[in-house]
Amino acid sequence: MKSCSEGEMEKIERNDDELLTIHLKPGEIYISDKPTIVSTILGSCVSITMFCSRFGIGGICHCILPSPRDMKPRISVFFKEYAYVDYTIKTMLKKFETLGIKYHEIEAKIFGGSTMNYPDNMDNNVITVGRQNINTARRILEDEGVRLAAYDLGGTSGRKIIFYTHTGRILLKRTKH
Repeated sequence: MKSCSEGEMEKIERNDDELLTIHLKPGEIYISDKPTIVSTILGSCVSITMFCSRFGIGGICHCILPSPRDMKPRISVFFKEYAYVDYTIKTMLKKFETLGIKYHEIEAKIFGGSTMNYPDNMDNNVITVGRQNINTARRILEDEGVRLAAYDLGGTSGRKIIFYTHTGRILLKRTKH
């Protein structure tokens, strides 16, 4: 994983013009064996990337909430089916499994889960949506025996990530607070 400045990020994106490029929105998922660059912007949401080097297959999601059952009724409105961390990770793992990939072959990375809309002096014991997203993603990956290769989580700033589906490479840029 490489951290990039704004200029470096723009230069990298220009140099990769020959590859299919997709911008992933909240509640979306993308899995492909074709070389693709997928970018997304995160705040309290989390993205989980999965990559199998044996097949050159990568996947990424952009999840909004940890689980529909964890949300209070007034908050739990209908989102796209891939809005929830728990459902989406399990769906991605099943898709990888149908492609002949064993869970131990998957390299996972997690990004996001910031507390951007909270004061800097907030009590560290407060469980924000971002922290719930992080905890849910880590728990499910661990329960399923998927190796967590890298992460960049929490904090008070957003992130822009760029994921290369055919190599598992991630570029990361922090956004201003």
